Amino acid sequence: MNKRIIVLLLCVFLGIVLIPFDVLAENSPEVISASGTEWGSDLDNIVITIHTNKDVDQIILNSGQGELILSPETNYSEDDLRGNNEVMDMNGDLEVDRQDYEILKKHVEGGCRDYTSTVRCSHCGAADINGDGVIDEADLQMVDDHITGKCSLEDCYFHGTRTYREETEDGFTWTFHYTPTIAGTDTMTLTPQAVTSTGTRSGDVQTVVIKSEEYKNPEILRYGLVPNQNKYLIGSTVTVYAVTPLETDKVAFTCGSETRETDTWTAIDYDVSEKTWRQSFVVNTVGMTGFTITGYGKQSNNGFIAGETATFKEQIVDPQVISTNRSVVTHVDTWATSSTDEDGNVTTTVHYHYWYTITVTATCNGDTDYVVFHTPSGSVSDYSYASSGGNKNFSTSWTSENSGETASANAYATIVVYPSDF
Repeated sequence: MNKRIIVLLLCVFLGIVLIPFDVLAENSPEVISASGTEWGSDLDNIVITIHTNKDVDQIILNSGQGELILSPETNYSEDDLRGNNEVMDMNGDLEVDRQDYEILKKHVEGGCRDYTSTVRCSHCGAADINGDGVIDEADLQMVDDHITGKCSLEDCYFHGTRTYREETEDGFTWTFHYTPTIAGTDTMTLTPQAVTSTGTRSGDVQTVVIKSEEYKNPEILRYGLVPNQNKYLIGSTVTVYAVTPLETDKVAFTCGSETRETDTWTAIDYDVSEKTWRQSFVVNTVGMTGFTITGYGKQSNNGFIAGETATFKEQIVDPQVISTNRSVVTHVDTWATSSTDEDGNVTTTVHYHYWYTITVTATCNGDTDYVVFHTPSGSVSDYSYASSGGNKNFSTSWTSENSGETASANAYATIVVYPSDF
């Protein structure tokens, strides 16, 4: 009887001891959901949010940047956390070290010179730390100061303790910032793990798709026509030019109803971070012709994002002679001569000399600024005119012994050429 009681008590005791381990072994760390905000021009980086059950003690993250262990919190120093600025972490590994310094240094020295974003560069993760609108030596110095213990950034993320996990009613919510270094779609795998005295157990691997794009700002900085004139003759060739930031990948030029796109720039200047684009048109519509220029930035899905459109108008003229009219005014000089013959008879003779004033009038359209008349004695230009019903009348006159003379006329526009910025 005593032995049975002892055995029973031992079994009860062993059962009590073993139950928690059996129950713990059945618990499975699980990622319930995970998501990441999409890249945008107003975001420094992407915020990844993960919901798990309460058995998750850490999460193994694998992405294009390698493996990272996300723990509930990270201790940076004994100081209190002074802010939430995580911008110095270039590669998103939750540390600021020489690797971040080298990433930023490469960007500043031109390693990413085709990437001119003022937020994070999605090519390498470089960021504008001091918020002055450019990624330069000043930002590089701030990272160096942080690494060497001389950080003066008031809202530096890496002072004190940072908590990445918060408890909710039914589990944990984990959040952290992630900077994509590959434009396009990246797949991050999440492996939830439970850490116990018997070892580490992993739950099912989950994935979160991260979509990131380079920050594009394909605006039109400057534009115009070559040659730079006050007006253009119909049928002439004009070249439209546009100057854009480096991140512009395509430009569409429209002249009237004709649109041409090009993805090939004619010049690039890395010192000022600009590209120059050109497209030529034959202007063939009289009047105020509209020109439109739109820059596009190419995205990872091979689509394009459009910037603001630049528009302007230029006057296209077609000076023409509509008709010519010739008028003649006859002039006569009269004089008399007399002669006496041998018989003393006086004979009086009246003489006549005819000469003519010939006037040629050219009626031209409103685009005409002056007319060149080609007369028998040479070419004559007339810049004065009389307006009549929207047309302009030019004229020239000359005198001649020949009443049948006439003149032809050609209409012209006065073109003023200005200095060009291009």
